[in-house]
Amino acid sequence: MKKKYNTDKILRSNSKKKISIKRNKKSFFGALKSSTIDRFNSPFGKKPKPIKKKLPSQSETEYKIFKPKKEYFIKSKIKNSINPIKNKKKSPFSHGNKKLTELSKKVSGFSIKTLPKDIKYQILKYKVAERFNMLMSYMVVLIVSIFTIYISFFDTFFLVKTYTINFVNESYIDDYETDKLFDNIHTDKFLGLLPNNSLWFLNSQNLTYTAQRNNPDINSIKVVDRVWPNKATLEVDLEAILLTLSINDGEYWRINNKGSVVSQDLAGIREKLVVVDKPIIFDKSGTTFRDFSFENYNEQVNRFYYINWLWDLMEEQKIEVSKTEIPSLIDTDVMIYTVSGTKLMFDLNTADKITQKTRFQELFKNDFLKEEKAGSISYIDFRIPKRIYMCRDGEACNN
Repeated sequence: MKKKYNTDKILRSNSKKKISIKRNKKSFFGALKSSTIDRFNSPFGKKPKPIKKKLPSQSETEYKIFKPKKEYFIKSKIKNSINPIKNKKKSPFSHGNKKLTELSKKVSGFSIKTLPKDIKYQILKYKVAERFNMLMSYMVVLIVSIFTIYISFFDTFFLVKTYTINFVNESYIDDYETDKLFDNIHTDKFLGLLPNNSLWFLNSQNLTYTAQRNNPDINSIKVVDRVWPNKATLEVDLEAILLTLSINDGEYWRINNKGSVVSQDLAGIREKLVVVDKPIIFDKSGTTFRDFSFENYNEQVNRFYYINWLWDLMEEQKIEVSKTEIPSLIDTDVMIYTVSGTKLMFDLNTADKITQKTRFQELFKNDFLKEEKAGSISYIDFRIPKRIYMCRDGEACNN
């Protein structure tokens, strides 16, 4: 059986108890006062000692600190690794709706008018453009790397094997120098990786740089046309030569401005031709004129420039030259034959240029120019200082 309690009686009894406790407190303090007065009035006259409460010492004090067990840390680490912290940012590609209400709101709020804005918002939100550009840049770098490795080490199909060369401005080099030039182009590589003769990387600037390292007479090489898959047309321009020497009755060699041999003239150009009368014999067997250079023979180089100066002087006086001849490669004489048959003889060391020019102009100011063009003068000798010797046809000086 359940007992029924009267809550009103319980509340009243409690209130009474509280009242009685208050009354008891008052009576306690009253008694305490009376006892203290009696003690002060006692015959002993001593004050009672105040009662001191004992405080707990530092050794007795205890500080209780909550220290979680090690098992708790291990469990929390496992939970975080399996279930990440909720405050962690979601990846930009996470999708989904937690509640159907959110999905319904999105579907109900869909409008074609706001579609471009929504698309733009999504693109900016998930950084689609940046990610696409980054992906494309990686793809381009990868493709270029693979292509470069293939071209550098494995390609033989696109290496140019046939060249068509066009010389400009009266430039020319023979087959020997041409083969030498293209051998250097084939072996040379741009940045040590890309072959210069690859159809993909055939470049005028690179070809010119490679050619000038081996042949300083080349001014430029221009790529005119590329023919798929391994042919090319080039345009080669060289520095103007000083003259062409004809030696040993049939060999023609082109000499540059420094006195070096550029190449042998096998094309019959014969530009600025000078004939060497006496034959040239080399001491060493197997040596050709290609291996010879006049750079260390300043007097001969000066004579070559002197011949060019005489040609300009003849052109000023409108005297046509048919042939230029030198006795050998160790003297300083020059013989020039005009179209009318007059032989003009000069020497490099007779006088300076100004003196020789003055003597030449003074002679042909008079009627001697008409006689020369008429072919009545056999020869004129300018080799003797301060004197000029002239001989006409039919005179005893011809014998």
